[in-house]
Amino acid sequence: MSYPSAEDVAASLPHFDDAVKYINGLPKESPVPGVELTSQEERLGYYALFKVGTVGKVTSKRPGMFDKAGQFKWDAWKALENLSSDEAKAMYVDIVAMSMLIDAKERPEVFAWLNDFLSKDDCPAFVKAVLDSSKDTWPRIWKLCEEFAEALNAAKESGKDQELVGLRWQAVYGDVYVPKPGMLSSSLGGFKLSGAEWQSWSDLTGTKKDAAMQQYIEKA
Repeated sequence: MSYPSAEDVAASLPHFDDAVKYINGLPKESPVPGVELTSQEERLGYYALFKVGTVGKVTSKRPGMFDKAGQFKWDAWKALENLSSDEAKAMYVDIVAMSMLIDAKERPEVFAWLNDFLSKDDCPAFVKAVLDSSKDTWPRIWKLCEEFAEALNAAKESGKDQELVGLRWQAVYGDVYVPKPGMLSSSLGGFKLSGAEWQSWSDLTGTKKDAAMQQYIEKA
């Protein structure tokens, strides 16, 4: 079974608008002191999937050399433009949900914030749908999240996390969608990926997300 399957799309698509509202509603300053809830790379991925899901293929020319931020956005959108609208929307939902589920296992301070968030009357329906749901109601990509989170933690404790970094990026985001980090991309793009980490991710291009996640779990 490859990702995203028809079942993945059917389960995740209804949550797209709520997932977008959740991400757009996060404050610019992290509500968890000292912890970044969404990285620059993650925000770029959300942007690209949103554009594919709501617009489709790239509709403009690549920005010029003096608009580096625009180039990053354009490149990310272009890299994912062959997804269908429904696939992109489902993947957006799944990535947001995966981040929540992984944080709940891997980052105690974020888990505490999510729990507090969940108890509030104005908690977004999407957050409740993710954190209060039975994992049996979700496609396989969601069921793998718990094992993947445990594998991430095990890899960090054993020191294997760096050698598995390519599989981690492929498992969460699929094929590489950002340019290789260089002097300009590191300073203007805000990426934390090193050139070696980017290459290990790029080498996995074409590997299905669920397959990369399973490989990560087995190796960790």
